[in-house]
Amino acid sequence: MIIVKLQGGLGNQMFQYATGRALAIKHNVPMFLDQSFLERNNVSRNGFTARKYGLDIFNIVSSRITAQIIDRYFEKNPDSIMINYKELPVSFDKTFRVLPSSVYISGNWQSPKYFANISSDIRQEFTFKYFEFDPDFKLIADEISEKTSVAIHLRRGDYIPEKGSPQIYFICDKSYYFKAMSFIRERFPHAAFFVFSDDIKWSKDHFKFDHFDVNFVYNEKFTDWQEMFLMSKCKHNIMANSTFSWWAAWLNDNNNKVIIAPKNWFNIVPPGFNLNHLYPKEWIRM
Repeated sequence: MIIVKLQGGLGNQMFQYATGRALAIKHNVPMFLDQSFLERNNVSRNGFTARKYGLDIFNIVSSRITAQIIDRYFEKNPDSIMINYKELPVSFDKTFRVLPSSVYISGNWQSPKYFANISSDIRQEFTFKYFEFDPDFKLIADEISEKTSVAIHLRRGDYIPEKGSPQIYFICDKSYYFKAMSFIRERFPHAAFFVFSDDIKWSKDHFKFDHFDVNFVYNEKFTDWQEMFLMSKCKHNIMANSTFSWWAAWLNDNNNKVIIAPKNWFNIVPPGFNLNHLYPKEWIRM
């Protein structure tokens, strides 16, 4: 039995699920998702953003397990061989390769190397469940389908530190986006850019994309996962340093896609962090 601790936003939960699923398939055992951290930490505070469980919009293969059931399991089975493993603070924890078939795993697990052997399964399980397209959503989806569409993701939100706090994450600036857009347009002269952001008003006010065909995508009815769906349906992607961006790009099924990713992820780089373990080799770094 594999139990996966879920934490963070949708992109983080997707990495955690994919890693646990790879382990479950390897050992031919069931996998369970522990949502108790999300449920207990449901109020945002300085330096922490509360997140909700988000994987129910995918066709995933797993069941929920409660903290009470986990506690009862260990109470009834004090000699259980199940181990509790926390990912080492590195970009790729090689210990993963030898983890047993009975383990509780916690960590970020932000590398496609953890699930490289089952990437086709993950792509299938991260298909979005059927949902009705309302007219506004369908209008954008059709436009994305018809054009040489390029998704641009601008991430702000909890990347902007509270006054007096250190800026941990790198903030992608105008020069990065203009360089990436120019690179795309040189190869695809009719490219149409669709901008997605967790702060669309700020993006409109501060990013004047003159001389480019730009559409700012915003509708208060759209959920995060609907925006990820639209981003993944674009022909190409210009990422932010965000796991949400990462998954939208990775799920893009265009065989000739161009993915541009920032060469900086952190402003304060943690020891052991290496982008080579996060980005597929064909993605272009700028």
